[in-house]
Amino acid sequence: GYTSNQQNNTLSNVSSRNSGTYTLTALNNFGCFDTTSVSLTVAPTPSITSVSTNASNNIFCSGSTLILNAVASSTVATIQWTGPNGYLSPPQTTTLTNATGLQSGTYSVTATIGTCTSVPSSITVTVNPTPTATANVSGNNVVCAGNTVILLGGAPGNTYSWSGPAGNSSYQNDTLTNVVTTASGTYTLTVTNSFSCTATATTSFTVNPTPSITSYATNANNNTICAGEAIQLNETHTPTTGVTIQWSGPGGYASPPQSTSAEAARAPVD
Repeated sequence: GYTSNQQNNTLSNVSSRNSGTYTLTALNNFGCFDTTSVSLTVAPTPSITSVSTNASNNIFCSGSTLILNAVASSTVATIQWTGPNGYLSPPQTTTLTNATGLQSGTYSVTATIGTCTSVPSSITVTVNPTPTATANVSGNNVVCAGNTVILLGGAPGNTYSWSGPAGNSSYQNDTLTNVVTTASGTYTLTVTNSFSCTATATTSFTVNPTPSITSYATNANNNTICAGEAIQLNETHTPTTGVTIQWSGPGGYASPPQSTSAEAARAPVD
């Protein structure tokens, strides 16, 4: 056990093994003595055994959630974090939402049991900027099949990835030529900056079908008739429904929609 002949004693780096009763005996030159005792309790001092975050290499993108993790040697210890810009976590709370560059820096953590506090442990966190993504269609969002659609992506100086019904593209501004109806829909642009932080934006457009004339003819042999006869103009088209037909011709002729009968033909006047 512990013994000492010093009046005042210093015990360094004490542990729970030093807990117990200490007895002091005072003896004078006449052989007279007195004793007294005192009890000493050494409470455990916790330690931080590990610190980590929820991101690889402790690197985050702005807008994300930053979680600080600390493990103490005792499950009953109270965890306390401090960090940049006066950050002080409530006991056991270690989550920072919607992180910004202001949260970059070194975070320190301690564990406390009663009045006993551990040596601080620390971890350095970096919060990189997230790009701003914008996505738009140049001009009208409703076009006819066969036309060109230009997708415009914002946040220049980054890398880009468009995805949508017409396929994928790595251009900031993507040009879709000779579009078809199946290209209609929503297009998503993903913007990635030099820190590998990403942002997305969406836009959409509709491609309406463009009808086509598949054949046209008249009721006359070789399209030649005599003056005074009626002219029948014939055509076929796709799609077969939902299409309005309009003829135009010499002398300012314009047929009402769907009409294909012209008045009696007249010979040219000399």
